[in-house]
Order: sequence, then C-alpha cells, then structure tokens
Amino acid sequence: MKRWKLFGLCAALAGTLSLVGAGVIANAEMAETDTTVKTVLGSTAEAPSEELSIKEVVSNSMPAMVAITNTSVQDVRNYFGGNRDIFGDLFGDFFGYGYDGYGYGYGYGNGNGGSNQQKSVSRGTGIIVGETDTDILIATNQHVISEATELSVAFIDESAAEAEIVGSDKGKDIALVKVAKSDLSEDTLDAICVIPIGKSEDLVVGEEVVAIGNALGYGQSASHGIISALGRSVSAYDEMTGEVDTVDDMIQTDAAINPGNSGGALLNMYGELIGINEAKSTSIAVEGVGYAVPIDTAEPILSAIANGEQVDSSESSDIEAGAGNAFLGITCVTISEEYANAYGIPTGAYVSSIESGSAAEQAGIRVGDIITAVDGTSVSSATDLKNLISHYSKGDSAELTLVCFSMSPDGRGGANDNNNYSTTTVTVTFGSLDNDEAA
Repeated sequence: MKRWKLFGLCAALAGTLSLVGAGVIANAEMAETDTTVKTVLGSTAEAPSEELSIKEVVSNSMPAMVAITNTSVQDVRNYFGGNRDIFGDLFGDFFGYGYDGYGYGYGYGNGNGGSNQQKSVSRGTGIIVGETDTDILIATNQHVISEATELSVAFIDESAAEAEIVGSDKGKDIALVKVAKSDLSEDTLDAICVIPIGKSEDLVVGEEVVAIGNALGYGQSASHGIISALGRSVSAYDEMTGEVDTVDDMIQTDAAINPGNSGGALLNMYGELIGINEAKSTSIAVEGVGYAVPIDTAEPILSAIANGEQVDSSESSDIEAGAGNAFLGITCVTISEEYANAYGIPTGAYVSSIESGSAAEQAGIRVGDIITAVDGTSVSSATDLKNLISHYSKGDSAELTLVCFSMSPDGRGGANDNNNYSTTTVTVTFGSLDNDEAA
C-alpha cells in the first residue's frame, strides 16, 4: 500500500446522530486484538513544511477517499398520514438527497399512512485513516452506514469490495468500517493511501480549507473555501427514523458540502485531515454553509473503536439523573435552539411515539407534542426530560407543560400569535420503568 511521501495523502468522511442514548457500539465479532499493540490511525510520514496549493492538496488526498454505498430496509414511521412526518414538512432533510435520510439515495414505499417498509440505497463518503495487517480502516459518519444490510466501498481505481462495520458513535455521528486486504488486488493496495491526521484545536476563522467527497453520488469532487465559524451546534432531521439529532462544537465552512459528501474530508492546506464533513442545510434561504466534525473530536472515538475500547459521547445535560423508576411511556427527540429559532417553536422534547396504555397516553399526551417543562423545571432536550423523570418513582405524579400543534392527530392545539400551536399542562401519574431507551 502506498505510503505518505513528503507532500500529502488523502481523506474523507461525513454526516447524523442520536440523542436519547449514544455511545460507541463495538462490533461483537471485532476481536481478538493484541492489547499490547495498539492500532495508530493516520499516516506517520513527515508532513510538508509549507502550505500546498489546492491542486496539491486534492491530488495527494484523493487516494485516501472512498465512496460508500449502503443498502438497507427501513421501517418509516408516519404520524400524520401521507408519507412524511411533520418535521419532514417543516425542516426538510439536512443530511440527505431525497427521502432516504443518508447522504444521496432513494427509497421505495407503499404510499400509505402508518408505517412503510422502504428499501433504501444511499451513498456517502469515507476516508482511509489506518490499516492493520489484515484490514483497511475507513472513517465515515454513523448515519452513512446506519441500518446497512449490505455495505460496499469503492476505491480510487474504481474497484469495490464489501465492507464490515467495526463500530460507531451515534452521539458524534462517527463510524469506522473495514475492508479485508485479502479482498483487494495488489494494484488497488498500491493505489490507495492513509490520510495524514492534523489538529483542529488551533483552527482560526478565515483559514483556508479543502473539502472532498462523493457529492450527489457522482464520484469524488473537491471544493475550496474558508473556515467560517467554530463551535457551532447543528441539528438535522432524519426522515427514516423521525428523529431530530444535534451535534455540538462543529466547524462551519463555506466550502461546498453537498448531499453525498457525508463522511468526506475537510483538509487544511498541508493536506491534513482536520474534520469529517457532516451536513448542509438545504433551506433555500441558506447558501454557503457546511459543517464538519472536528478531527480532535473524531480521532479519539475512531482510535477507541479501532482498538476495541469503549467511548461514551452521550448527549450532555445540566440536569443530573436520579435513581427513581418512573416510566412515562414515550420516545422523544430534541428540538434544538437552531430549529426553535428557525421555525418559531419552543425548544424541548418532541414526542415521536407513545406506548399504548402508558402513563403518557392516560394523561392525554399525543404524538407531536413538545414537552417543555416538568413541575416547572425547564426541558430543553430529550436527555433533560429523561433525567428529570428519573427523579420520580412509580405512582408519583407530576405536571408536564406541553406545546400542542394544531396539526396533531386529534386536532388539539390552537393558534399562538402567528404559530399553529398552544401551550397547556397535563398531570401524569408515572408507571414503572421497564425500558432504558424510553422516557
């Protein structure tokens, strides 16, 4: 396999997340690794002493880029009839192209309300970040490989091979996959390379960057721009899961990042990987805004996965969890400040499903409600809600503040100024906790 020479190497990686429970999911078969010898990611060759031209950054990095194709079967939930959730109508798809929710792809459904089975073929990008004696290691976004029934990787020489998921972290939307060297020809091994990994902690606004990825599924392409901002929080709606996911501390760039770029590389002008391309807002009011996960965030997660270690990047919350066993009987997702500000709705925990006969159903909570407080304590995320409820026990009662949309299933809610929602309260008597993933 080609090694990094004086000037450069390749890179890529891209875009989604989960909010109620996150952490590394290591492959159960990952294993028998010699714990005394750790896999080190990134090229170890000497980096250039001076900045490269855009052309040099791109040509050096392309051999480390791969195109990823994910074939999956999705059970698409539909709460309001037709083929889309309310948040699909409000927010569109920050990550995808079409309705598959993953990079670039398409799906097939039955067109009915309720739950649809859809076959989804989606395309994203990956970056070769390391190798072992037996495998090529590729970084990408978790949402690029999510729910895959079949995963394939295409290299710079247009050869392709099946890939296996090593592990992923949904909270930071990072994943690591591997391709067996035995499945690749000597020509392919000679054509590809490992990307050099840089640092993101010293990045400054205005610094030049290059983004590379499988834009629109057409093959690898490059764009050039600057770092526009640092420390951004980005939320995205996934139509396949009905979840609104948020990733914090993102790099914002005006380098073009389009559907299919998910999992691709954001590079500095030394050709080093400084970020993993994450998402682009598809709003017609937004131009030149792309995001990437900083490499200082992604690299420790990828290294832990590669070495069979556990990492927890679960959504943080200022509200400590308690020791109670109260059970509300819902699943919910976060409405972040970004969505709240953009669409004139409150932050809180959006109710995406309700268990039949649960405390929530008996209290009159409905799918589509946003829970904004529990006994007067503000709720700004799904994690806040989960942690607050954990302070109660079976049989305890609490007052929940709800925002109800007028387009909710039973027509509840009314107009509040120019918005189609109203605020109300309900009293809930909790059941017992029997599901760690639900509130």
